Amino acid sequence: MFKCPKCEKVIQKPNVQAVAANIVGGGTLKSIAYTCSSCSTVLSVTPDPYALKDEIVAAIKRG
Repeated sequence: MFKCPKCEKVIQKPNVQAVAANIVGGGTLKSIAYTCSSCSTVLSVTPDPYALKDEIVAAIKRG
């Protein structure tokens, strides 16, 4: 099992939260933050795959 680097408790189910990440040079990217369920320390932030899919589909439809 994975342990939180801050509180050192075992993380069975991390919290998942939608966030907007800043893009260097301007703009934002819809992302997902994974946080410790005990102390809320951010463990990871990654682009939201569903939002990326929606943007790709919209771009294809626009031509």
